Amino acid sequence: MTAPSLDWQILVPAIMIVAGFALLLAGLIARRRHMRAEEEQNEQWEQPRRPQMAPLPRLLSTARADHEE
Repeated sequence: MTAPSLDWQILVPAIMIVAGFALLLAGLIARRRHMRAEEEQNEQWEQPRRPQMAPLPRLLSTARADHEE
């Protein structure tokens, strides 16, 4: 009866260690995919830049308001 209990005492921690490594690997893969998707999204946002307008000329009413003060 001691043989099966000894097997479980060795087997359960080994299974938990393997599961931990599997979760760590899955987390690293998910992180890499997330970073890659973020980079692609940032590239898409940078492409549609609109040309900037030239500054508008000052209005006559604004010029008069500056002289009054």
